[in-house]
Amino acid sequence: MYDDPMPVVVFGSTGLVGGAVARALLRDRRFQVKAVTRTPTTDVARKLAEEVTADLNDPRSLKRAMEGAHAVFLTTHYWEHMNHDKEVAQGKNAVDAAVNAGVAHFVFYGSESPKDTIDKNFLGIFKPHKVKPGVYAVAIPMEDTPLDCMSAKDVGRCVVSVLLRPKAHLCRELPLTAEKLTVQQITDCFNKHFNDRKFICPKIRVKDYEKFGFAGAADIAAMFAFYQSGQEPRDIKATRRVQGSLCSFDRWVADNKEKLTEAMTE
Repeated sequence: MYDDPMPVVVFGSTGLVGGAVARALLRDRRFQVKAVTRTPTTDVARKLAEEVTADLNDPRSLKRAMEGAHAVFLTTHYWEHMNHDKEVAQGKNAVDAAVNAGVAHFVFYGSESPKDTIDKNFLGIFKPHKVKPGVYAVAIPMEDTPLDCMSAKDVGRCVVSVLLRPKAHLCRELPLTAEKLTVQQITDCFNKHFNDRKFICPKIRVKDYEKFGFAGAADIAAMFAFYQSGQEPRDIKATRRVQGSLCSFDRWVADNKEKLTEAMTE
């Protein structure tokens, strides 16, 4: 362990997950955080930590950003460009730059839309949408299959634990999740906390979702079909071994009522 704060480079620091990781690291004085942005003088990044400009498409800028770092946290965002090959190339650029810069510990967070953090899903693309005055639908095509739920804040706390105990986690994939809930259970939770509106669960099927007329609908539907297949299990017990205290969906909704209300009015 470092005598001085461990230097960590955090990508995606202006986003929900990367921002949560940066804040979790900054709350612990054992870390020194360098926030990577593509645009200089980003207010969000500047408030978080030392800011450095780099682009995942520019290997030289990545190496400069990582120089002197002990660890790197990387999250990519497929939905920004919806190009699988580009996302893979960006990841390779980051790994190559980390190797060239002598980084000892590289933590990659795979950004999967339907199994991403509850903050991204329920404040963003999968927020309850208005079907008529006072009625909102939770339109997630998982039917009766449970959905893995985890807050961005808990992801950040898990990353802190991983970096503080590197030998226990090196070269391992961590199947993080805090809770498994059906869409009906999620809907019931919304109804519990909101008295001014009603939430319904239409139980949309994957084959119906892929016909929705927005960019990326077919890709999202294909991923939901994969998740329903159960081929990528997440492990609550394994997650608790990394971070013992986790936020439940019920608690998250209670803590984020104002943000949820704002999201539903957009």
